[in-house]
Amino acid sequence: MEKEKKIINRKNKEKARGLLKSYYGIQEKPKIKKVTRNPSDINSIAFDSNQYIKKAKKDYNMQALLKENNKLTSETKQLDSEMKGLIYDNYRKFINANDSIQNMRKEIENIDTEMNSLFDKVKNITKTSSEINNSLETSREKIHKLNNVNLLLKKLQFILELPARLNHCINQNPPQYSQAVFYYTRTEKLLKKYKDISGFSKIDEECQEIIKEISKKIKINDTTKSMKESSINIGLLIGLHFPPVQLSKEYSSYALIHLKDILTQNRITNESSEEQIKKIDKLNEEFLNELNLFIASYSSYFLKQEKNEQTNVLYTANLNENERIAANNKLMEIVEELCTEYLNIISKVITLSQNSNEIKETAYSHSLSIFKSTHSHINVLDALQKITTLNEKVLNNTIEWITNIADDLFNDCINKLFEMYYDEIDKNYSNNFETLIKKSEEFLINEITGKIVPKLNKITKEDIKELDLVLNNEVLVYTSINKSLRNFWNNIFDRITKYSSELSYRNKISPKLLLYVQFCERLRINTINAIYNLYIQELYKDIKEDEIKEKESDLASPTTGDIFSKEKEALSDISSTIVECQKLIQTLLNRYTQVVGNNLIYIAKNSFQEKLQSNKSDQISSFWIIILKQLEMYCIDINKIIYTNISKPVDTVSVESSPIKSKMIQAQYNNPYLLQNSTISSTYSSFMNPYINNDHNIMSNIDRLFTERIEYYGNVELNRINIKTNIINILLKGIIEYVRLFSFTKEDYSQIQLDTEVIKTILWNFVEDPKIFDNILEDLKTSVRVRCSEENLKKEDFGDKIQNIVTSLGFKNF
Repeated sequence: MEKEKKIINRKNKEKARGLLKSYYGIQEKPKIKKVTRNPSDINSIAFDSNQYIKKAKKDYNMQALLKENNKLTSETKQLDSEMKGLIYDNYRKFINANDSIQNMRKEIENIDTEMNSLFDKVKNITKTSSEINNSLETSREKIHKLNNVNLLLKKLQFILELPARLNHCINQNPPQYSQAVFYYTRTEKLLKKYKDISGFSKIDEECQEIIKEISKKIKINDTTKSMKESSINIGLLIGLHFPPVQLSKEYSSYALIHLKDILTQNRITNESSEEQIKKIDKLNEEFLNELNLFIASYSSYFLKQEKNEQTNVLYTANLNENERIAANNKLMEIVEELCTEYLNIISKVITLSQNSNEIKETAYSHSLSIFKSTHSHINVLDALQKITTLNEKVLNNTIEWITNIADDLFNDCINKLFEMYYDEIDKNYSNNFETLIKKSEEFLINEITGKIVPKLNKITKEDIKELDLVLNNEVLVYTSINKSLRNFWNNIFDRITKYSSELSYRNKISPKLLLYVQFCERLRINTINAIYNLYIQELYKDIKEDEIKEKESDLASPTTGDIFSKEKEALSDISSTIVECQKLIQTLLNRYTQVVGNNLIYIAKNSFQEKLQSNKSDQISSFWIIILKQLEMYCIDINKIIYTNISKPVDTVSVESSPIKSKMIQAQYNNPYLLQNSTISSTYSSFMNPYINNDHNIMSNIDRLFTERIEYYGNVELNRINIKTNIINILLKGIIEYVRLFSFTKEDYSQIQLDTEVIKTILWNFVEDPKIFDNILEDLKTSVRVRCSEENLKKEDFGDKIQNIVTSLGFKNF
């Protein structure tokens, strides 16, 4: 038991010792590891020379012993030399330390003497100061009283001299009304306080007369005076306690008339560009500064709520809440009216500049100078910016102007494109369509990258830096330019669409529509992407470098980020524009097949004879020859303009499951020639079919044409075979419906059989799905057969007659 207690006490003592060492920062000595004692090791503490010599004699020969002896001798001498050096250094340090201690001892003795002397001197100074302070106490009180009396005498002297001072201010040239009012307001309370004293009452009466005279001479409704002078006068009248509500009304009326006079004097008429710029500079200098001064002074006088609120005027009107609200509303009404008139003048000048006969670059420079002047003036007028949205409106006008510049550049490009390559295509018919499309594509790229983008670069990189308000809102510039580029493509598409919608089936269809199709295909494949990439690279490259530098210095701003969002927006426009271009191609193809097909139907109607039988038994009906000749001309245009000639393999399945029907069901766009009453658009509802008469029953038959078996009409694809197929289908279905209006004989039925066989032979290899083509021709024969009044109709075999007729016709360009 006792043993356990001892162990516990020992542990407690060790723990306490450890805590004390930790508190006082005493580090424990590291435990020395036990080293094996080796008597033969010369560096060991257990070295034994006798054992070392015995071991050396045993291990080494004579030569090795001599070598080891020389080595030990050398090391011994070296150690002796080092020991002597250490002894010398330690001795020298000891002597220096002893000298330093002696010197310190002498200095400490002198310090004690000096401290005692200094203490005695401070004691004497304190005593002397106390004696002087006590002796001057009485005099100090007298001086304080005299000083108060002196101040009172000065005030009294000022009051006594006040009438003379006021008269002096009035008699100066020009009169110093401000100084006079200032003198009076300083003493007004004191005069009222002591007005019962005879001397003070007389001074007060004299001052009141002078102030009344001053009040009559202070005017605020004189429009010939500057805003600064009227602003000072309104403050003086407030200081003289004139009714503040009446003063606010008079001041606002004066400001409205005065500032409108400035606008009227600086209206722009038919001056030259240089004169207009000078006039705008003058207008900005006079009108904006005067308006800013009016807003600042009016706000300080009538709209400040607290007396201790910081203001730049001496006097403020103490309006109640309702009066202050009314004064604020009046101010906003006046400012809004004036800003509207001012903006109208600026807009008129910009419009005159843009519509002038000057070179566009000169007109642009002229407008830029006007906006630069306007921006620089507004940017430094704090009161104007604080209470109005004039800066935002000028900014919006500037952005609109930049947008108009961009729109003009793009519209000029569009006009040149169509004038040079497409507008005269009907008059100057050219066979080299591929070259024309290629040149128009090259023109578009060169015009935008070589002319438009450099101009936009100048606007975004140089010109807007001169416009203070735009500089911090440059993201809006990029937004407007991106919008202009989108509008550029839309305008091209709209112009082509308009041409397409104005085509008439009554005339031969120009190849221009096919040229537009192939041109749009080139835009979709290459041009749109190439132009956007160059546009983004040139317009955003410098900003990208600046963005990288700002990120490296951690100074990237939200504005820069917004600009890069516009770059992403421009990138996203590529895909959307290509999609719109694809939609336009589809619309144009559908429209082309529609108008060409209906043109052929129109020709068929005009040349159709009630009796199909021809005069010769080895010839097809005459109306087919006219139709085939015109169809051949259209096919020549298609072969020259449309690059692709893809023909799908013939399907052996039924018509109901044909690829045409599948495409029709999955089509994303309404086929323009499917004139169904429920889905027809307004554009095509007015399109007149050539075989429609005024008879309501006939109309019903035609409607049935476009509601039955619609599997024949899918969206047209951009290849020669598909375009031709759709045209032929429309033609044949139109003829099928037209023949239902007539009655036929047995001979007519025989003739239509011959006609269909010849047509099949001529056009068989020029349609996409011969099976569907064959079905349509069978429908044509059926329509004629059911309208025959005779019976016993049979299918005839024409033998070699078909080939002879085909050879004689000589059609090869389908």
